[in-house]
Amino acid sequence: MAGRTIHVVEGVTERTARWSMKYELETFGKIDACHMGNRENPKEAPPWVKFNTREGAEKAMEAIAKGKVFVNGLRIKADWRKESAPPPPTGDFTTRQDLDVSSRDLFKAATSRELHKRTLQDRSRRRRSRS
Repeated sequence: MAGRTIHVVEGVTERTARWSMKYELETFGKIDACHMGNRENPKEAPPWVKFNTREGAEKAMEAIAKGKVFVNGLRIKADWRKESAPPPPTGDFTTRQDLDVSSRDLFKAATSRELHKRTLQDRSRRRRSRS
């Protein structure tokens, strides 16, 4: 029985962006969720896509079976989700340090630098005004 969730078993690398896979598959129907799984060991936790409707998932699987779906230049292969349990939870599976930076971390770092810069400028102005 075909469901709404497919597991991408081939054609996705650790450098494949979630948005690029979602963009390619959205041509077949609205997507409820798109998860990249474990990028370092995709056999353990493969990327998966949950479509809004079964028809959208079926259209995508037909196109994938015919070899017509490419993500970042690589042809993808997919299987229907077989287990009845929900897909693995979304979490941080990577151990690579360069992937551990979030946009929040970047914002905090930029804000911290800006505050430090302003503090130095204020001190400099106070020193000049006393002289």
